[in-house]
Amino acid sequence: MGAAVADNRVLEAAAHWYALLSSGAASEHERARWQAWLAADPSHRQAWQQVEDVGAQFDALVAQPMGREASMAGLDAAQRGRRNRRRLLMVALMAGATGILGLSVARSPVGRRTWAAWQADLVTPVGGSHEATLADGTRIQLNTDTALTVDYTREQRRLVLLRGEIMIATAPDPTRTFVVDTPEGRLQALGTRFNVQSVDGETTLAVLEGAVQAHFVGGPQAGYRVDAGMRMRGGAQGIGTPATLSAQDHNWTRGILQFEEAPLARVVAELARYRRGYLGCADEISALRVTGTFPLHDTDHALRLLSEALPLRISQPLPWWTTLQPR
Repeated sequence: MGAAVADNRVLEAAAHWYALLSSGAASEHERARWQAWLAADPSHRQAWQQVEDVGAQFDALVAQPMGREASMAGLDAAQRGRRNRRRLLMVALMAGATGILGLSVARSPVGRRTWAAWQADLVTPVGGSHEATLADGTRIQLNTDTALTVDYTREQRRLVLLRGEIMIATAPDPTRTFVVDTPEGRLQALGTRFNVQSVDGETTLAVLEGAVQAHFVGGPQAGYRVDAGMRMRGGAQGIGTPATLSAQDHNWTRGILQFEEAPLARVVAELARYRRGYLGCADEISALRVTGTFPLHDTDHALRLLSEALPLRISQPLPWWTTLQPR
């Protein structure tokens, strides 16, 4: 999508127009009305472009068997070898580049995911998860839409989180340090279990056991010691102060999301990480407070629970376009 985001009402209207025109059942009169709607306001054309972009991304990743198989293939990449995985992902990238995304595929979310997966040893698709035990006995869990590189040498154990989220339980090794690099910094484990998320230019560290020395870009050279029970963020928006850990920081490892008096907009944004296509909510209901536990691997069920507990309805004009609207 573009840098700006259209108004939710306009986006919803654009999605309904897209559904009608894609159905093949639109009359000439309806096509003329759509053209008139499109020309009525620049925001309409912007919203239409956003809906088209999501549709193209969804089709390229899900509808094309090659793309889907290549994404899932990443789960076994470390066992089969990086070269074989890269060959599969390059085929998927080429398929996308010659399809409806055209040459802009490399700049789209699909293209960025493919590029990250091409570099990685372990990959999960949107909505997927994976568990692995590394050569030294360290256990890791990968959350949705995650790409991770494993770089072990005689001197150091290093993971590179290209995107996404991981939970790590480090195995003891007195002769080698254990570090996790993200685009926003380096985290050095001090014998520990911790969660790392790198999304939208920000790294979030949550320490469950032991401690982690966190070095964020732009921070002091000595870094920050983050002890068990604490969390810390760092990235393009600056470095936050350590805060108390909450269950929300790691409940994804149990397959659930928990919220307490959270605004609906935040809940929807979190669920959207686990769902292919677009998920949003109307501005009128974005501030509704949500308390509850939701299954993260069944977002349809989670949305139904929200619709039963709150004055909202689920609008889905397209299989890959879902919004929550006032009831």
